[in-house]
Amino acid sequence: MPLKSNHMRIIHSFRNPSHSNPIQDKSKQAEFEALERGLIQKFLVLSSVAKDLVYIRDHQLHPTHMTFDEYAQRRWGFDAYNIDAMSEAVCIVEDLQSSGIQNLPSPTSLPQIFEFFGLTRTERIELARRIAQELGQKAMTAEFIHQIKRQMFPAKCGDEVKRQK
Repeated sequence: MPLKSNHMRIIHSFRNPSHSNPIQDKSKQAEFEALERGLIQKFLVLSSVAKDLVYIRDHQLHPTHMTFDEYAQRRWGFDAYNIDAMSEAVCIVEDLQSSGIQNLPSPTSLPQIFEFFGLTRTERIELARRIAQELGQKAMTAEFIHQIKRQMFPAKCGDEVKRQK
């Protein structure tokens, strides 16, 4: 389920400035980059939990003496926005992995995944095809994805928000 457009402002404001301002100590930079690569997998595991919580919400399987939002907050410490955002992140990765698009690398950062927020599954696949076509030897960065997204879906880019580079 695509997130509401008012959430796009928060999503697009998230950028990792570490790539534009690398750590000066090379050994610390390498350690940081290795840890950061592992964080995306951990985020997706956590997001899978959120996807299950969405299922509980949508099928009204939570305790009836409280609302789903109360249940999720008290039991798991998640609010509805976090659950929806993390669940959508899992759907995005699943859509890209099941697309069958040749030469499409998996996202390696949260900003890359966030660029697919707000798009329908069909739009995500269209964007992924175009990324694979234009990628060549370029690195797949969030900014690269955003440039293509801006060409294809300008109304869904959230460019009114100041973007960090």
